[in-house]
Amino acid sequence: MRAVWIALGVVLVTAIASFVHRPATATLPPERPRSDLSPAYVGSNACRACHPSEHASFSRTFHRTMTQDALPKNVLGKLDGSVLTRRGDEIWANDKRVVLLTGSHREQTYWVKGERKGELRLVPWVWLVKEQRFIPRADAFLVPPSTPLPNVRWNSNCIACHAVAGEPRHVEEHDV
Repeated sequence: MRAVWIALGVVLVTAIASFVHRPATATLPPERPRSDLSPAYVGSNACRACHPSEHASFSRTFHRTMTQDALPKNVLGKLDGSVLTRRGDEIWANDKRVVLLTGSHREQTYWVKGERKGELRLVPWVWLVKEQRFIPRADAFLVPPSTPLPNVRWNSNCIACHAVAGEPRHVEEHDV
């Protein structure tokens, strides 16, 4: 019984520490989606002690970097002004600040603030990692040639798989 109490204590301390010691996000734009994580959420590092092989497996995959903050150190695409530009610690696509990145080893996409509050939209260019070049988003996804690409929004298309504790809050009738 003592071992159970010790294990619960370790989980509780880890949960509190990870909640209190979150990294500072002062350079991130307010449009960057945030999940309202409860204090019970402990993150993947809390799993390491009891599930070391699963944690190691996850850490070796690209899933750990699939969704990242839009900081210069995380951007794989060229910041030469053709599609993306660096302004200090900010990334810009044309006249909109990039607030989120998705992708990792094959391609990376860039998200900017949409027209509605909390809405993120894809930049119409995708960075191909191996080829080291941007291509139109229409060329990055397989759809029949006569089918237009749908409007892709973070909150309705991507949040469920690319975020922890994400809440889509998608309202279909507001889509344009």
